Amino acid sequence: MRKLLALSCIALLVTQTVLGRDQKHNPEQLKPDLLGTWDCVMAPAVPDSVRHIKHVTPTHYTWVTYDATNGRILATSGGTCSVKGDQYDEVCEFSSDTHRHLRAKTYGYKLKIKDDKWDLQGMPDSDIDVDEVWNRVKLAEGQKANTEQVGRALLGTWESVMPPEAPKAMRTVKHVTRTHWTWVAYDRDNKMVLSAAGGTWSLKGGKYVEACEFTTDNFPQARGKSFAYGFKIDDDQWTIIRGPEFENQVDETWKRVK
Repeated sequence: MRKLLALSCIALLVTQTVLGRDQKHNPEQLKPDLLGTWDCVMAPAVPDSVRHIKHVTPTHYTWVTYDATNGRILATSGGTCSVKGDQYDEVCEFSSDTHRHLRAKTYGYKLKIKDDKWDLQGMPDSDIDVDEVWNRVKLAEGQKANTEQVGRALLGTWESVMPPEAPKAMRTVKHVTRTHWTWVAYDRDNKMVLSAAGGTWSLKGGKYVEACEFTTDNFPQARGKSFAYGFKIDDDQWTIIRGPEFENQVDETWKRVK
């Protein structure tokens, strides 16, 4: 079983997400200024060598805390998100064991965004004490095509179409913002993270290129490397095409999460 999980996770080195449509769980469409990747610049007890980022798509959120010196993920968590008036809510669908207390819980925050700064504070009646400041991550040089038509089609959250032999409880989601990608494989039943990786992406020469900046410890071989894939998008299906240069040449199929 462990071997199968490891092989399944290793096969997941790609993908991205889609611009918002109406979400059943979203009473209001997420405000456009909330979407994207955010870098935490003020949080208690976070060392200088540690980076804490959050991705927000029209349907989901995921945050990742990792050591910037070696790309090792220290903790991650994520799930669905929604906006109700001036309140932003998160429902935790998975987390690292370090944050197992978050699993299956809903947390509300005051929604306060000005320009490219997000003040994230827990609601007065919340049982989680959060007072953080996040700055929006801007496009880097070489990412201009991410905002053009093809790049915009990749934005959002995607779910991997798993092979028949994969464990039924295993789910893999991938979040794609204008600047970053992150995929997380987790157990639906116990909401435990099995594997995760992420970084920045760009479109170059008709290829979708991922630069891997961080991974969990069971996937260290990808850290610091870049991978160029062929790809095609057919409505709500995204196919990642691995060329002959890859040892594993099995294509990946992802379905858009609505």
